[in-house]
Amino acid sequence: MKDSTPNPNKDKFLTIDFYIQCFFFGLLLIFGGLSFVSGYFMFLGLFSLIPIMFYNSIGLTYHIFKGSYSKEVEVYRKIHAISAIIYLGVWILVFYVLDNPANENELTFIIFWGIPPLFLAAYFFITWQDWKTMKNLNN
Repeated sequence: MKDSTPNPNKDKFLTIDFYIQCFFFGLLLIFGGLSFVSGYFMFLGLFSLIPIMFYNSIGLTYHIFKGSYSKEVEVYRKIHAISAIIYLGVWILVFYVLDNPANENELTFIIFWGIPPLFLAAYFFITWQDWKTMKNLNN
């Protein structure tokens, strides 16, 4: 059996990362839909954002330093990382300036809980594109 991949560890990590991103994206959709039924599901969804974002920051760092299979995806990953750092700066600034930002108004609610799912969705689609490119190169 011929192995055409130059870096099998990179392939394995991308495949595992892709399936984990599918799971996270599914959780995001399920909790997002069920949050209209009960606030308990919104709480679960928001609470699950913290470990998911921690994992995604590790995965994003790995992919940036190891490179991507597509140059377009590599550019998107870097843009995603830079925008996430800017968002984190805004998040910390708003949290520092306001004493209890969760109860302020809709804008702080959107900054704290509305934008992170967009980052997760973007990371899912970026990983999906890279995974499809890897599969095409390996076939």
